[in-house]
Amino acid sequence: MKRRARYTLEYKLEAARRVKGGQVAAVTAKILGIPKQTLENWVRLHGKGQLKGAVDKPVSPAQMAQAKLRAENARRRMERDILGKSYGVLRSGIKLKYAWIASNIKHWPTSLAREMLGVSTSGYFEHMRRKGANKPSKPGANNRISNEALLAHVRAIHTEVKQEYGWPKMWKELVARGIRVGKERV
Repeated sequence: MKRRARYTLEYKLEAARRVKGGQVAAVTAKILGIPKQTLENWVRLHGKGQLKGAVDKPVSPAQMAQAKLRAENARRRMERDILGKSYGVLRSGIKLKYAWIASNIKHWPTSLAREMLGVSTSGYFEHMRRKGANKPSKPGANNRISNEALLAHVRAIHTEVKQEYGWPKMWKELVARGIRVGKERV
């Protein structure tokens, strides 16, 4: 029968801190070699202030060495998986490598994937920044109506309804006519 693993409070707090710091829970769990659900439970309990650890016992040098070997083994397994999945990408251009890293961000840490594919950190993030800058934010985002045109529409509606609408009804009428504008501009 397999014995349940016991983790110290410091270990749990560090794992929860990584997730709260922006690291994906599945990736963090894979790196630490723990189940994803266990890590999510620690994060939830940490948020409530109810996270408790195992009784702190002195850790022997053999246990420390064993923990380091487990972490290194988990990293080597991830490296092997990355190389296996990215076989065709290794021979391809840099943009394909960037795309592969971005598409597999949920499975492996980007730092490890960049290292295995021979991609620089600054190059990858510069590519991602440029990619985000070239993409329009929303369809029709550049179709902003000018203040003068908006004022003309508001005045026309205002005379049609015999000056009875306040800003909430005026805004709803503009939207109904297909003029997308924020409430604060009406």
